[in-house]
Amino acid sequence: MFFINGVTALSNAIQIATWFVTILLGLLIYSKALDLRDVSVKLKVLGFGFSVILAYGVFLLRVPLPYLRFAIMLAASAMFSAIAAGTKFDLAVTVTIISIGASHGLFLLFSFFATSMIRIVIGARSDVAASLSAIAMQTIFIILIFKVRRLRKGFLFLHRRGAGAAGIVISGIILVIIALINNGRVPADTGAWAITGVGICIAGLLIWWRRGLTKLYREKIRERNEKEYEKMSKASNPYGDGFASKKIADILCAP
Repeated sequence: MFFINGVTALSNAIQIATWFVTILLGLLIYSKALDLRDVSVKLKVLGFGFSVILAYGVFLLRVPLPYLRFAIMLAASAMFSAIAAGTKFDLAVTVTIISIGASHGLFLLFSFFATSMIRIVIGARSDVAASLSAIAMQTIFIILIFKVRRLRKGFLFLHRRGAGAAGIVISGIILVIIALINNGRVPADTGAWAITGVGICIAGLLIWWRRGLTKLYREKIRERNEKEYEKMSKASNPYGDGFASKKIADILCAP
């Protein structure tokens, strides 16, 4: 009985820890996505505490509200981010859905990879080792991807109206798949397809991110060129009006 209770407690602790990390990393993605650089220590501590409380709350709702808890998690995260970072609520909702979806999707992929590798190495399943490995890989991946020069500015194009529609759809699909997996609605024989779908969605998010940045950069270059052209068109010409040769010829040829 004691052993069973110990195993159950460990399983619950792992679930709470994974929820905590995915929520906390979702907040990290949020801050990086909007290029929030001046994040105070106080705000970081608040984010840490918020993640702990929300993770435990989501865990407690696993039985009474197995699907609605995902919506509650998104709503709570969006409200916290909007208030803490001073972001407009509609933008906070968009970035939160994308951030939480990406965080959960990456954890699922790395969990699958870690579980497979552990089975190959030790020939047995270890949920603790797999979860810890997945958390480490997920954290490293998120930190490193925002170190890429082209991606350092995050999702600044999301400030444009309607720019986040594709990202919301892709992240929504990820969260739906994960909700179905967590509630045992995905049969074992189709589990690999579900994980493949999440992998495709993560790749889609990266492509959408890159294209959004490319479009933003092109618009900025075009606006800059238009401003330079407008400035030059109104500037005085230091070389005259372009008719100097004609005027000189007229003077010399005059009787």
